[in-house]
Amino acid sequence: MQPTPAQIIKYFKRECTSHEAELVHQYLLAHPEVLEEYVGEKEWNDLALYGSPKTSRTEKMLGNILLGIERHSEQKVRLINPAIVNALAACLCIAVNILLWVHFNQVTKAKPVPFAAKVTKQLNWKITRNKANHELSILLDDGSHIVMEPKATIRYTVPFKRNAREIYLKGVARFHVAKDRSRRFTVYAGPLATTALGTVFKITAKPNSIQTKVKLLSGKVKVVQFQNPEPESQAVYLLPGKELVFNNKHQSLIVSAFNLNPVKAKFAVQAGKTIIKGDTLNFTNQQLPLGINKIEETYNVHIQSRVSLKKYYFTGEFNTRTESLNNVLGTITALNKLHFNMQPDSTYIITKK
Repeated sequence: MQPTPAQIIKYFKRECTSHEAELVHQYLLAHPEVLEEYVGEKEWNDLALYGSPKTSRTEKMLGNILLGIERHSEQKVRLINPAIVNALAACLCIAVNILLWVHFNQVTKAKPVPFAAKVTKQLNWKITRNKANHELSILLDDGSHIVMEPKATIRYTVPFKRNAREIYLKGVARFHVAKDRSRRFTVYAGPLATTALGTVFKITAKPNSIQTKVKLLSGKVKVVQFQNPEPESQAVYLLPGKELVFNNKHQSLIVSAFNLNPVKAKFAVQAGKTIIKGDTLNFTNQQLPLGINKIEETYNVHIQSRVSLKKYYFTGEFNTRTESLNNVLGTITALNKLHFNMQPDSTYIITKK
């Protein structure tokens, strides 16, 4: 059974009953993405830095909840209501079982058991913000790449979960999803969850906006309101050229068509540029041969191409201190539908896919 938003708020305020506390606790364990609606950006940043709460902090939190329950029971016990006594006893049993479970898992982590180590593997959160005034392209470990518009923020676990690839978005971004039928690719933005196996789609979920938009460019996606008690029953499937607009205020949606090949106004071609500032290498509409030359110089490698690169351009930004050459070349070649590989003599070759 899914708790209501009011019950979740009461849970964080320590104002819910023992039954509600257990219901909300189990629901949040199964659906951690719901926490984004109730936890601020600072808390998410803390989670990204420090990971899951330690056992000591978990025990302290549960101890505080138990203390509140005990004080509540002291006030209510004068009523000598058997139902209340049974409820408090059940609550205490649940809390003790949770503490024993946490303690058991803590002990299990210390034992050199390979299977236990896999089950308790801690996930690390990676947060990327586009602070530039132009689009930012990033390449994920699974081969997917994301084009983020200015002020957009994404976060995801590194590595992805074994059976799912989940991205949390604030702002506007375009997703080019690598095919992997064993792991669904889901983007959580606003109240919507958009799932795809291999496709290209764009999501607009600006902070403080009452609308969340999903625009499908190719392939097929499924969109659900993931906080709905029965999200699958109201799932919407989009085909290329369709856009879904969800009104967060009125909890309503419309699906309409858009032009996949809009007429572009002619404009003067601007010369590309490359800017190096500290460890940051920034390309703006740069012709690919010039960009490759700068990458060769920066990483002290030799790169050859078996195709003409004069018709290819690139806009993006890299940190040469933290990003490997494979990541840089992977992003550039993926965006231009090219491929690269390293030869035995450490020379890099660019070819068509």
